[in-house]
Amino acid sequence: MALSMAVSLFADVRRIYCKMEHGWWYSDGAVVAAHYWGGVGATSWPGVRMTPVDGSTTMWYIDLDDTNTHIIFVRVSGTDPLTDWGAKTADLTIPSDNNNLFTINSAGPVWGDPGCTGAWSYYENVEPTLWVDVATYAFLGESVALNARSENVTAPVYTYSVKVPEATDFTPLETNSYKPEALGEHTFRVTVAESTAPATVLAEVEKTVMVRELPEPITVKVKVPAEWGTTISLWCWDEYDAGHWLYTTADGEWYTATLERLYPASFIVVNGSDWPSGDNSQQTVDVMGITASGCYEVGAVDEAQQGKRVVTSVDCGEEPGTGTGLDVMESHTTVLADGQGIQATFDGTQRVQLYSVSGQMLHDATCDAAFAYPAAKGIYLLRIGGDTHKVAVK
Repeated sequence: MALSMAVSLFADVRRIYCKMEHGWWYSDGAVVAAHYWGGVGATSWPGVRMTPVDGSTTMWYIDLDDTNTHIIFVRVSGTDPLTDWGAKTADLTIPSDNNNLFTINSAGPVWGDPGCTGAWSYYENVEPTLWVDVATYAFLGESVALNARSENVTAPVYTYSVKVPEATDFTPLETNSYKPEALGEHTFRVTVAESTAPATVLAEVEKTVMVRELPEPITVKVKVPAEWGTTISLWCWDEYDAGHWLYTTADGEWYTATLERLYPASFIVVNGSDWPSGDNSQQTVDVMGITASGCYEVGAVDEAQQGKRVVTSVDCGEEPGTGTGLDVMESHTTVLADGQGIQATFDGTQRVQLYSVSGQMLHDATCDAAFAYPAAKGIYLLRIGGDTHKVAVK
């Protein structure tokens, strides 16, 4: 049975196991040592004590440099000084394949040469792990791709199935690609097994994908302050899309972009091609819930909105006409990032969503007045209610 443990290995280190189930070896408090040679860090006799595997009284391990070629497992004293207590295996060649466990099978004491007998095998040193990468939403008639990967499975075999809306059971899929024919929530199930035992499921993951109608494109025209430059960008998102950059084209005093595959759409206007560093006046507040093409003017700085600029829906006198759905909410939000991760405080109860910069959702929950997440170093997008923040953890 596989034992779960945290193992930190460098590229040039290999973990070797020894299993000895017979009690005679452990009499008087004896343990197992490893004497190894043929590479970096060779030992002198009788070697070094091995470390017991968590949860086991008969299995031991040692981390060796992968240049080591030979090993002997030795019965030694359990306390210092380290003493040879008269039993060992023969000289063993460390396998060059995946085999990493030597099981000693001598049922009774064997003193001296040729030593205890046994056999090498493969030991799965951590529980199998399975990941499935898939978008959180899809559009009707467009294929959904399930990209599976796993760890600690020597020769993985994946199986795929789907449960469509209003169904109670999963239907097997022949491949990792599926084209939905119904709107609503689809649940995909992926399993992994070894090729030598494909009927034995080692790990299982389920992912939910919302299938939507493909919306009509929404064209947005914006007029920006005179002091802004000529490179104007939009950060766009909707309920399912975590957000992406959209670059505008200049048309006189207007900058135009077309928002596709978003509905209702939301956006932020930014001076430049990336998030401004420490100057909120170079971006606007969130413009939320846009359901039709429209024109917008970027206005003055609003200190109540963290120094971001307000946006007004205007009539630009030509198509695409006036916009709809402008909703800028006043909020009092503080976001901090340090070596402990990301912390935020805000008004009332808000939906909090945290994304990696690549768009992967890391957190989605309703929080009351505060949020904390132990994020590693990197760039993140934090959405609190209707407000989006770019956060750098250093």
